[in-house]
Amino acid sequence: MRKSGKQAARIRQHGIRATAQVESIAHTGVRINDVPQMKIVLGVRIEGQSPYETSTKMLLHPSTAAQSAPGTSLPVRVDPQNRKKSS
Repeated sequence: MRKSGKQAARIRQHGIRATAQVESIAHTGVRINDVPQMKIVLGVRIEGQSPYETSTKMLLHPSTAAQSAPGTSLPVRVDPQNRKKSS
């Protein structure tokens, strides 16, 4: 857990700015403190590079799920060492 937190902080600080569009979102079947874990598939666009697809899992409270509906564009930062990782 500590390693992933440090990695996320590094990406937020040094990551490449990009835009991601939510392609799909689905329940994983896991709940933590009654908040469902969701698998989110993203289409990522970095200026001057070919778009690509990646996915992530995150806890997403139902009251904020509408902000991540398919078709929604989100600002993200991409790990410069591994484009599949973002924050």
